[in-house]
Amino acid sequence: LSLAEAIDSTGLAAWMGASLSFLHGAHLILVVGGISLLLVYMTELMSNTATAAAFLPVAGSLALASGVDPLWVGVAVALAASSAYMLPVATLPNAIVFGTGHVTLSQMIRAGFWLSLIGAFVITAGIAIAASLV
Repeated sequence: LSLAEAIDSTGLAAWMGASLSFLHGAHLILVVGGISLLLVYMTELMSNTATAAAFLPVAGSLALASGVDPLWVGVAVALAASSAYMLPVATLPNAIVFGTGHVTLSQMIRAGFWLSLIGAFVITAGIAIAASLV
């Protein structure tokens, strides 16, 4: 959470968003899909809360730079940061399941990879549908 505050207060988030100006005019689905894919796999190695807190300011700046509504990008960050299924270190429930000894690491990685990919698709599709209704 301290990292997220530092990213925002130093202006790094705004700089990163401006640096991604090549996305100016990018469609909502492209921005949300890219963020969802990035975060569902990034959150496998980081705390869900830390991932969301560190990436929300960056994603907001990215949304503004690309002309996309920051609300939808923020929702994508929040949902994607909660979609960690591959590794025991990702979330406490994953660690508990792994700790039982009934599920091997390779089984978790194999199933979690596809669940994360499906999750990113569902998040992107859900936001695209919701945004089209508003």
